[in-house]
Amino acid sequence: MKQKNLIVTALLTLGLAACGKADVPVQVTGVELDREMVTLQIGERVTLVATLSPADASDPALEWRSSRETVATVSADGVVTALSEGSANIIVSTRDGGFGARCQVKVIGPGQPDNPDNPDNPDNPDNPDNPDNPDDPDNPDNPDQPLTGEVENMTEDELDS
Repeated sequence: MKQKNLIVTALLTLGLAACGKADVPVQVTGVELDREMVTLQIGERVTLVATLSPADASDPALEWRSSRETVATVSADGVVTALSEGSANIIVSTRDGGFGARCQVKVIGPGQPDNPDNPDNPDNPDNPDNPDNPDDPDNPDNPDQPLTGEVENMTEDELDS
């Protein structure tokens, strides 16, 4: 009888040890992207970064896709390439649990007002209507800006300050 108890105890011990060493899968509970929206010019690229929750998920596999591949494509690593003017959603999904996140991509061409290189864009420093443009005659920092106000009766020290 002692031998049977010893065998049962040994088997129980081995079984419990094996259970303790078994890997318990960590399920994905969500995914997020580092940005919700991005504007690109045709030909530009940007890398989107996906963050899984929890970070130690057992199956970190992601699938990327574009809602309009004629506007923007996305690689398996999250690199988005702008192809033509328009809008597209870049969607990342988890294989485990089917969680997803998206980033809206707006692709602009060289003539669109949002393009920082467009001379008509008010934020373009070369736009003559941009108050920060050093060539704008209304910009007080323009060296060609005529002096205004009473300078006739100012001393040299006052002019230099």
